[in-house]
Amino acid sequence: MSDTFRIGAFQFLIKPIDKDEFRKDFNRAIEQYKVNNYRYIVKYKDSTATLEIKDIIYIEAYNRHLFIFDGINRYECIGKLKDEEKKLSFYGFVRCHQGFLINMAYIKIIDKTLILLKNGDNVPISKRLRSKVMEDFNRFITRNIV
Repeated sequence: MSDTFRIGAFQFLIKPIDKDEFRKDFNRAIEQYKVNNYRYIVKYKDSTATLEIKDIIYIEAYNRHLFIFDGINRYECIGKLKDEEKKLSFYGFVRCHQGFLINMAYIKIIDKTLILLKNGDNVPISKRLRSKVMEDFNRFITRNIV
């Protein structure tokens, strides 16, 4: 068993292998691999940055520009928050305001008008989106605890 930790195994199959269980386990492993290894590419003017999804804390939209925050750097590109929301919702991101998309893994406190993130930043939460954020966050927490 200690060898499995040394080589970094993250999924196991138990013998004898049942075909139906194998399909479920294999699909779950592929989905987990995608979540852990997805790269987000930011292109702006003459520069290109490649970020790991798990490192992105939030994305802010302003005047057709997107500002991506990873806790250390702020990256800029041109785009629509709606398009990023479609791409990133699978990876635990939720729209909390007209101009903000946040990674739920970084949520510390959800208040009435603000979300406090683990890095200390505050992000606004709109009244209209608050119930959806709460639902998505509860689902996210449940999925990542079990």
